[in-house]
Amino acid sequence: MSAEWPAPRVCVVGKPKKRQQSHQFGSHLGIPGSICILSFAVSFAATRDFVKDEAIPAIFEAALQSGRLFARVDIFERGNRGAWNICEVKSSTDVKEEHIDDVAFQLHVANEAGLKISRVDIIHINRDYVLKEKGIEPKHYFRRVDVTVEAKKRLHDIPGMIKAFLKVVDEDRAPEIEPWTQCHSPYECEFLDRCTASKPKD
Repeated sequence: MSAEWPAPRVCVVGKPKKRQQSHQFGSHLGIPGSICILSFAVSFAATRDFVKDEAIPAIFEAALQSGRLFARVDIFERGNRGAWNICEVKSSTDVKEEHIDDVAFQLHVANEAGLKISRVDIIHINRDYVLKEKGIEPKHYFRRVDVTVEAKKRLHDIPGMIKAFLKVVDEDRAPEIEPWTQCHSPYECEFLDRCTASKPKD
């Protein structure tokens, strides 16, 4: 299921008691009266406070944590009856498999943190959008796709993947794996330069 993004409004940046208008990111995505979390150091505490404040309809870059698991949600949108919607914003023109993996992990962390999630969406660029003289129209530029069913189907595999990943993290040294195609798919590995430092440049 897909839908066009709602009409643009102003996003509020900072703490609820000290608000400023955001004329870029928030206003483009169009969630009225939202709060954008900008400081990484206080993101956990800020998210917790914003979740409790029912006057806040959405949180940008919400920080979720459960034990050793940490997830950032692009837009954490307040739903009905205490539930929340996870919205992941992508620069692609369609939904990709790795996008579902991304939101499935976020869903897992949210569930583990005791948060009720009613919907999971991927927000991507509308490939059919035509730029007009008056500039970008956020209402039509983005498309919002409901991937809740797909994300929930992958929850079963998440614990095993987390166990494997944490095992690597807890090792004293990097795994002895030769750089290859896995270093570029689905994204470029941020440690590629380190792993190839001793390799010939050609």
